[in-house]
Amino acid sequence: FMDHLLLISHTLIPEMRAWLQKMIIFQLAIIIVFICMWQRQHRVMVYHKRNAGQRFVYNCIY
Repeated sequence: FMDHLLLISHTLIPEMRAWLQKMIIFQLAIIIVFICMWQRQHRVMVYHKRNAGQRFVYNCIY
C-alpha cells in the first residue's frame, strides 16, 4: 500500500508542479495585462484632466 502511495505521489507531484508553474505564469500574464490596462486608463484620465484644466484656463483668459 505504501509503495502504491509512493508511486502515486511520484507521478502526481511533478504533474502538479508543472501545472502550478503554468498557473503561476498564467496569473502573472493576467496581472501584467491588467496593470498595463490600468496604467493606460489612468494615463488617459490624467490626460483628460490636464486637457480640461488647460481648456478651463484658456476659457478664463480669453
